[in-house]
Amino acid sequence: MIRLNQLTTVNHLFGYPVFIPRNKFELSDIAQINDFATLSDTNCNATYAIDVVGVVETIEPVNVIQTHYGPRQFIRFTLYDGRKVTVWNQLLEDLDPILEDNVEHPHIVILADIIHSLEALDSSKSSWRIRVRVTRIWASISNDGNTFLGMNLILLDAQNYHVRAFVVPYVWEVLQNIFNEGNFYDINSFTTTQATGKLRSYVPDEIPTYAIDVAGVVKDIEPVSVIQTIIGDRYLLRFSLSDGRHSIKVVLSDDEILMLDPIRNGNFDNPPIIIFASCRAHIFEGNVILKCIQSSRIYIDPPYQGAIIMKQRLIDEGLYEEQKDYP
Repeated sequence: MIRLNQLTTVNHLFGYPVFIPRNKFELSDIAQINDFATLSDTNCNATYAIDVVGVVETIEPVNVIQTHYGPRQFIRFTLYDGRKVTVWNQLLEDLDPILEDNVEHPHIVILADIIHSLEALDSSKSSWRIRVRVTRIWASISNDGNTFLGMNLILLDAQNYHVRAFVVPYVWEVLQNIFNEGNFYDINSFTTTQATGKLRSYVPDEIPTYAIDVAGVVKDIEPVSVIQTIIGDRYLLRFSLSDGRHSIKVVLSDDEILMLDPIRNGNFDNPPIIIFASCRAHIFEGNVILKCIQSSRIYIDPPYQGAIIMKQRLIDEGLYEEQKDYP
């Protein structure tokens, strides 16, 4: 987890030419959610090389690819020990002396840690620099609902790696007018810590025991019900989430219900597919249900590959039948 502090600098990047998706999800199979409700936490440690020095053995011509944000240029070359290197866009200028053959042979290069990938971060230093897209922002509030503990951000880089960042309140006072969901940023000088407890989401290759992302078709929406609690009335909305083969119950409460209002109040030709991001698998009265945590978000019919593939599979299997004026 990244922790921004009073020494951190943040620059909003306008017209950033590198494509980074609007969101990334680690979709979990509905059939496995029963296991996620009971699995124990695991550790995932890795170390990565940052600075590289080597002799250039072969170098390819400049290549151009088309992306969502326009053309991108890159060069691939191989170091003498076999390591492969790809250099993008502005950094190509640093290779001009080699491309123009204006330096002595052999060509020796040092790949310094100018921009770090999120995957490379560790706790060894604070002089990191990352270039990321902020895909989600939410507040951490104390259990009694009275104390603001800080802000959380999900950061996604061009290598499609995402991590959570945390900003304490007094630092957020300075940065709150800079950060917006969907924008690109250069972030410099921060610390990293190992995520603790069960809130260990966004770690690739780690069993998602707590915060999971689930995609499915919304079905069987029940009317909002009211229950009495010691702190007053609570409003509950129950529905099912199905992938066409398995289904699971979902319970939203109070303000969380607003996330489903576009479905409850809108007209859909077919039951929409949603991605329920950062939800918790919870055992209640012997049954597994999905419920919200502070970072949870519902995305309705998102233009995300996993949701598109699911919809096409349901159509191919004849499970996505037209239902006018849903729900």
